[in-house]
Amino acid sequence: DKEVQLLITEQTQTEQELQEIIKQLESIKESYRHLIRQTNQLNLSYNRSLFFLSSTNFNQLIRRAYHFRQIEINRRKKYEEIQKLQSQVKSKKNLIIEKKASQVDLALAKQEEINALNQIKSSQKETISFLKTKEHSLSRGLRLKEQETKKITKEILAILEDEKSNNKTNNLTPEARLLSSNFSSNKGKLPWPVSKGVLISQFGKTPHPIL
Repeated sequence: DKEVQLLITEQTQTEQELQEIIKQLESIKESYRHLIRQTNQLNLSYNRSLFFLSSTNFNQLIRRAYHFRQIEINRRKKYEEIQKLQSQVKSKKNLIIEKKASQVDLALAKQEEINALNQIKSSQKETISFLKTKEHSLSRGLRLKEQETKKITKEILAILEDEKSNNKTNNLTPEARLLSSNFSSNKGKLPWPVSKGVLISQFGKTPHPIL
């Protein structure tokens, strides 16, 4: 948009310059027409040869010759200025056409870019929609996996707990099994912890017999 605006500004400036040149051209053309009319009037009014020959002295002859020479030089200058300005007018018009063509090209490029961006946006929407659907599916699958994991973990812990309890019960002596079932009722009737052994010390802190 900025590039298009810049081209429009340049085009407007070029058109203004063109109008100024056209004004100058018309002014010079009018001046040239006036000069031509003057020259024609002089040619009609005077015979150039007689005009020169009727000079009263050499200085007047020189002045008259210089006057006609200046008229011819001015005509040539005006003509060259007209040609130059006409060339500038043509150049400015071509430049304006180029600016307008560039604006059209930029507008087309902008529209193509917008169309491409719209396609990308549409593709992104489709991708996002697909990913959201996939996300819901994956989340549901993940929840099911977590539930299965918790269930399996619970079952494994239950199995391990059962095995632990069974191992404890199987390793106990018949007296220990009896005590494990109801320990408080067996107060004062605790069995020996081992099948064979010798009592070497009382319970609690006691002095060593030797040390």
